[in-house]
Amino acid sequence: ILSIQEAFIETELGSSFGLKMGKFATSVGVEVLEAPENPVFTHGYLFNYAMPATHTGLLVTYEEDTLAFEAGIVNGWDSVVDNDNDPTFYANALVSGSGWDAMISFIKGTELTVERTLFDFSMTFKPTNDLEVKAEYLSGSQESGPTVKWSGIAMEAVFGRPGSVKFGVRYESFDDSDNWAGIGETVSNISLAPTFTLSEATALRMELRIDTAESNLFPDDAGATNTDTMQTFSLEMYTKF
Repeated sequence: ILSIQEAFIETELGSSFGLKMGKFATSVGVEVLEAPENPVFTHGYLFNYAMPATHTGLLVTYEEDTLAFEAGIVNGWDSVVDNDNDPTFYANALVSGSGWDAMISFIKGTELTVERTLFDFSMTFKPTNDLEVKAEYLSGSQESGPTVKWSGIAMEAVFGRPGSVKFGVRYESFDDSDNWAGIGETVSNISLAPTFTLSEATALRMELRIDTAESNLFPDDAGATNTDTMQTFSLEMYTKF
């Protein structure tokens, strides 16, 4: 199956306003689609299970020195074609200051006849040129008979200068007690990832990730679901064009 990650057009409407139309990556949360732009290699639970990765629709955008926002209608969560003829409302606002920014995101609409709502708040701090810290809180709900809720927190940090060795770390906890994502309990992970710059465009990154659960959710060395902790080691080399 061929899937185009992003395909959109943007046009200006005066000095600050604009329009954005097509398929585009979400602005929700602290993680992004492209792995090299994140502090660690793997995506976390919040990105994979708690929010949409892309939207298809039409947004009005606004950007000034310390304020930016976008709002409009989209075809639900990760849907190129609307699955219920009922568009979803999507909006986020970003406020920036000296060494920090804060973003609020809100999504609400019907997905296959059920009402789904998502709220996300994230902040980024850059106290020095060598350190960047991000924090996120997310809360979602779906009205499908009984109300199903999910929530999570995440923290990320990157230490180091471009062109040298950088160290990334991520911690997150995802509460899926209502079984929204099919996990049915609270899971968490911590990841450590040094990145070694090989050239201006190429880097090598390693990641040690430790996942924990409330029950024996993960497979053991024999492949049976028999442990509440899982360790994963990843190695990645990427080149930017």
